[in-house]
Amino acid sequence: MIKVPANCAEKLPVNLKYYSLREQIELPGLLRTHGADLLHSPHFMLPLRCPCPAVTTIHDVIYLACKEDLHSWIGRLYYKKMMAASVRSADRIITDSKFSQQDIIHYLNADPAKIDVIYPAVAAEFVQAADEERLQRVRSRYGIGGKFVLYTGIFKPRKNHAGLFRAFKHLSSAVRDAQLVIAGPADESQAALRNLARELGIGGSLHRLCRRG
Repeated sequence: MIKVPANCAEKLPVNLKYYSLREQIELPGLLRTHGADLLHSPHFMLPLRCPCPAVTTIHDVIYLACKEDLHSWIGRLYYKKMMAASVRSADRIITDSKFSQQDIIHYLNADPAKIDVIYPAVAAEFVQAADEERLQRVRSRYGIGGKFVLYTGIFKPRKNHAGLFRAFKHLSSAVRDAQLVIAGPADESQAALRNLARELGIGGSLHRLCRRG
């Protein structure tokens, strides 16, 4: 939490867990004690009784749109109720895209007039690498050669790896020796992905950079 005096910011460490009862009870007290003028929550959770104007960032409503991603019906119910409460009480809502804006309106009946779309920025360190020697070291370290397509992300049905694999099959017919490099946590879907790659005839072009998680 940040308390902003006249011309500087003061950091106030708060040891409150997301989704916890303490968050709902203690955070409003801290806001009152320090005279906060505004609360911005970079997550969708807001105190049910917030003593000051509040802005919440909702990146998506994935557990409402893709229920299979959250198997617990109790978890889905809590998620929906708390997100709906935040949408009602927030003075402004920030989201990442027009698509997410429409989902928030559709699933949570949010007022479109108080939703602002602010697209995520790219950090300054993410620039095209020009050091060929360094590039070659990275390629050698991970066993990547030639042209490649890099995918980063988790393995979930909604990520549509099947569509990615089929698109790459078309690409590989035009770009010789191209590789599809997939980086992300490994889980039970690995076998299904390997089987699909084999069926499409791209098994030899698939390169996995997975971590357990």
